[in-house]
Amino acid sequence: MLDGFPAKMKVSIFAFGASSISMPPLRKASPMITGLNLALPQGHRVALVGPSGAGKTTMMKMIYGRLGRDIESKATIDVFGFDPDKDPLKIKFASGVVPQEDNLDEEINVFQNLLIYSKFYGMPKRDAEKRIDELLEFMELSEKRKVDVRTLSGGMKRRLIIVR
Repeated sequence: MLDGFPAKMKVSIFAFGASSISMPPLRKASPMITGLNLALPQGHRVALVGPSGAGKTTMMKMIYGRLGRDIESKATIDVFGFDPDKDPLKIKFASGVVPQEDNLDEEINVFQNLLIYSKFYGMPKRDAEKRIDELLEFMELSEKRKVDVRTLSGGMKRRLIIVR
């Protein structure tokens, strides 16, 4: 068992070396990710490990639909049966990604942050409020429900991003 992970949770750690998919054609293209073939069984948690510049963030941006793959490449990306270039919202709805940068709204409280995001997914307010309370309880943040985000510790902000 890894520290901090339940015994039944499967964790895969992928180490990156030299990093096939280029930047979009709007810029001078240079290969960023090459020869990557990654298939994960359902229920796995993944940790990406590698040196700076190995392509970890680029790969995640492509999987999450924030960065397009090389249009001249025959590369395909399939996430839960969806193509990130065509269905990024469906992928985001079915997955969770914690970004490197904290992108929470520091001017409002924890609950308000989550309620705003629930609107992006078209959740009815009553359903959203119930789900927010469940997730805050699960992540041990219930007591921070009405606290301004800027007062949270770094770890609490990460857990809030996971909830979101």
